[in-house]
Amino acid sequence: PSCSPSRGRFAYFQTSPGCAVIVGSPSALTIRKAWDCSGCRVGRLTLRDDRRLVLSASRDEGPSHLLMLDLGSGGVRVLTHPPASSLGDMNPLWAADRGRLYFVRTRVGGLADGDVFALDPARGTVSQVTHVGGWFNELTAGGRDSLTVVATRGEGLFSIWRIDLGSGRWRPLTGAGDYIGMSASADGRIRGAFLFCAAG
Repeated sequence: PSCSPSRGRFAYFQTSPGCAVIVGSPSALTIRKAWDCSGCRVGRLTLRDDRRLVLSASRDEGPSHLLMLDLGSGGVRVLTHPPASSLGDMNPLWAADRGRLYFVRTRVGGLADGDVFALDPARGTVSQVTHVGGWFNELTAGGRDSLTVVATRGEGLFSIWRIDLGSGRWRPLTGAGDYIGMSASADGRIRGAFLFCAAG
């Protein structure tokens, strides 16, 4: 599930009976279906605010695109156009100031061959942030100056890394493990909740 920065809206996927994006209001204690995603392969979703969310989705065997869903009108806008030879764009994450949208673009070589990109929604431009060809399992804490990720570098094990967006320098925050899951609040800050499974 994803929560908006105001805490006024939450959203999640329903998978049975049929795929749907469900949105709700904690204060009003209501939920409703916002979008029918039947026939799609869907990935992570993230709320930009109380009115809009972004999710990754694809139809048939094509690459995943990032879509913007207007929760009021139900309108859908395609945000990214990955190369047809790629697996597509996944794991969207808004920067804390909502000025940039980070995501992982994975090449056809597999999940271990991806990099982080950033979309400027106002200009519609996409720029590449990392150039390592790793497996990015989680993105969180996206700001103007740094990004925190759960990733491998090449074929290595997972670690939590802090990436300086100016210099491109990677700084490890944890040791390496078989799998690390991480959680963050709606404002993009890590609250210290993560799951770490050490190798061996």
